Amino acid sequence: MTPRASHKGYVRPVGLASLGGDSYFAEPYRVRSPHRVHVGSGVTVEARSVLSVVDVLDGERYGGVLRIGDGCAIESDFYVHCAGEVTLGADVRIGPRVFLGDSVPDASRTDSSAIGLRVDAPRPVRIGDGAVIGAGTVILPGVAIGAGACVAPGSAVTRDVPSGAVVAGFPTRAVRRGRPAGGEG
Repeated sequence: MTPRASHKGYVRPVGLASLGGDSYFAEPYRVRSPHRVHVGSGVTVEARSVLSVVDVLDGERYGGVLRIGDGCAIESDFYVHCAGEVTLGADVRIGPRVFLGDSVPDASRTDSSAIGLRVDAPRPVRIGDGAVIGAGTVILPGVAIGAGACVAPGSAVTRDVPSGAVVAGFPTRAVRRGRPAGGEG
């Protein structure tokens, strides 16, 4: 994938399924199966980020789809593994060195030429509008993080996080409960 002309030190990658206006990636970056990646408008992806979307692996069709909503800001060294569905809502903020994936390597499957070459059945990962994910966080398969939620740096998200909640830890625990619609409470 060859990027187009630079803008303020960033590039607009070509070959994505969709790329909104004023969205840029810092080099170097890597996108696997770019035709399965949808990026909204006003998105910034910082250097050394990897968007790995599995279409076909070891003869098995997965057909993953990655959607990044309008206004997202993704810091450096972000890694996403998507074999099914990963969705980042609008205005999501992701700190540096964050990993998230909808599936993990399946080391129990010995029918592959290399252990871990195939992946478990994917479980969607969804991050709601306006959520903030701190540096060094790991988000595991099947997790939904609600709108406006905040995940503290260095956390491991193993279960759903309600809208407006603040969570921290390894694994995460609630620091503050979610707020009802309208921000009152």
